[in-house]
Amino acid sequence: MKITKRQLKRIIKEEKAKIQEIGVGGYNLGDDEAYNEAILEFSDKFSALMGEMLRMGMLPEDVEEAISVARGDNNMDMQ
Repeated sequence: MKITKRQLKRIIKEEKAKIQEIGVGGYNLGDDEAYNEAILEFSDKFSALMGEMLRMGMLPEDVEEAISVARGDNNMDMQ
């Protein structure tokens, strides 16, 4: 089945609208309030995880190393 460029553009536009409406992972990140809520939620989770690492006896340098490894695993260059 062949589709025209016009049909393809329409399909892409519709799918993009669906993604923006639903958001990524259930978050509508196009909405500033939802974005800020997502940031706060993930910050809380991250903070709890770092606290647990420190309670386990890891040094702050170990936590920093774990963050660096996670950045590398996710191809995130934050510099």
